[in-house]
Amino acid sequence: MHLQPQSIVETIQTTTHNPWDINTTDIHIPNGTKEEVANQQLQKHFFTHADVQQLCFYTDGSQLDNKWGAGIYASWSGQTVHESAYYLGNECEVFDAELYGISKATYLATKLVDQPTTDVWIFCDNQSAIS
Repeated sequence: MHLQPQSIVETIQTTTHNPWDINTTDIHIPNGTKEEVANQQLQKHFFTHADVQQLCFYTDGSQLDNKWGAGIYASWSGQTVHESAYYLGNECEVFDAELYGISKATYLATKLVDQPTTDVWIFCDNQSAIS
């Protein structure tokens, strides 16, 4: 196809933005005992779980009878939006299971979030998994 001088060519105005200009990641590792950190989390609970712009995940890796697994729970505005458990075999360590849960929650967040203004919180209970 050739454009002739008299051809009408549509022009459009485009704008783009880089995803990293609006998306940020903030990793917070609280100090204190497990009980102190749990109390801090309870105080934040009302700010993170009641807001429609907050998608909250809880992840956990665990071992039972030499078998490893990871669990994920997600809520949005106080409503459960996802629950899953994954069997990871018997060749894992706690770090593998914890990181698998965090990784899977991150992936699920990309599928659940359709608004760029939504904040995603991923809570895990093993500091050594992300240190």
